[in-house]
Amino acid sequence: MVQVSLARGRHAVVIGGSMAGLLTARILVDYFEQVTILECDRFPTKSPQPRKGVPQCKQLHILLTRGRQIMEELFPGLETELIDADAAVLDMGADVAWLNPFGWAARFPSG
Repeated sequence: MVQVSLARGRHAVVIGGSMAGLLTARILVDYFEQVTILECDRFPTKSPQPRKGVPQCKQLHILLTRGRQIMEELFPGLETELIDADAAVLDMGADVAWLNPFGWAARFPSG
């Protein structure tokens, strides 16, 4: 079990501005006076664009239910903002085809 001191630290540094890095920084702001993210790429200033240092950036990414719930807790209103920005809402069981070593998985509404 990890124990976190209640005293605020002075400065935390997160290496990498990936989704994991950004979420880590969000958590750390509750425990540190200052949080710095070090990222070698420049973030796009307008609509989402591929980043040079992220080789998997052009493939399909899906935010699963538990991840969405956690991100909504950290960033209240995020789900509405994403939907308003035309993010696609999918049911992983019904809308996504999964090919595994045994063939195509059955589709079903997963809720």
